[in-house]
Amino acid sequence: EILKEQMRDEDGKNRAVFLMSTYGEGEPTDNAAGFTRYLKERLGIDGDVNGTDAAVAEEKKEDDDGIDTDISTFAGLDYAVFGLGNKQYEHFNAMGKLIDMAVEKLGGKHIVPLAVGDDDDDLEGDFENWKDNSFWPAMKKKYIGDSALADSKDLKGKKLPECQFSVEYLAGPASPDKIPVENVHLSS
Repeated sequence: EILKEQMRDEDGKNRAVFLMSTYGEGEPTDNAAGFTRYLKERLGIDGDVNGTDAAVAEEKKEDDDGIDTDISTFAGLDYAVFGLGNKQYEHFNAMGKLIDMAVEKLGGKHIVPLAVGDDDDDLEGDFENWKDNSFWPAMKKKYIGDSALADSKDLKGKKLPECQFSVEYLAGPASPDKIPVENVHLSS
């Protein structure tokens, strides 16, 4: 099961924020290749794992609304996607677009619409703007309500849901991630 029971809040919801970088010619990074391959299999998208698949899947969606997908895969998941890319590349933010489309088609619900950053301009500024002006206000509105945005003294027990996470402190340099050979890109 993708969505872990212990990560659900008191309402049975999971949340995820995907920060997706596009590598090379529209491919996922090595650490995202397995997840991307899983999503593509669930959606019935054939071919190599690359960003052109987002456009192919959208065409498939428009041509055939009867795509046999199990929308329960991400039922109960509220999510947001921020894509990291560079407009100099043909497949700008392809992985962010693919993940956003795939998670939605498989039952996830947007917290905020897909947002993208451009490394050719100001990627950090794009992210900070999205985080401060879209993501956090949407989280507060969704989980706390409009009244709490006006005056924090009126919270009356309302709060953002607990998000399960873990932090690991490293005493020294970490050894590199061990990535299975089938998830390593051999493109130039």
